[in-house]
Amino acid sequence: MKSRRLYPSLPMVSVGALIRENGRVLLIKRANEPSKGKWSIPGGLVEVGEGVRDAVAREVLEELGLRIRVGDLIGVFENVVRDGVGGIRYHFVILDYFAEPVSGVLRGNGEVADVRWCSPVEAWGLRLTSTTRRLLRQVEFAPPEDV
Repeated sequence: MKSRRLYPSLPMVSVGALIRENGRVLLIKRANEPSKGKWSIPGGLVEVGEGVRDAVAREVLEELGLRIRVGDLIGVFENVVRDGVGGIRYHFVILDYFAEPVSGVLRGNGEVADVRWCSPVEAWGLRLTSTTRRLLRQVEFAPPEDV
């Protein structure tokens, strides 16, 4: 069965949570495409009829087993991935929110290859997605001088 994310007829609405605690952020290593093997913030698609803030909380609970308090909207990002002949392989409109953990036991599900709390130096040493790089710069989660 073809994924509805692959070669979509419309852009997909996605949400993400920049979860912060004690000067660190929570990052996941993606187990699936797009960006398989790269690090990003947790999140996923908004379901039909679901509010975006509810989607943020649901995605983090499903992916990581954490209940979060969803904070302010950080920004809206767009990720368009083309194939080798100009077709639109993926198109996501991403709404990213600040969040903080409330309860739960941190563990990844099948969509997450790895998960870790990262300082700025640790985060910028990882193979981050381009949208995560833009997001971290925007919130001044400063990269080391040479990144």
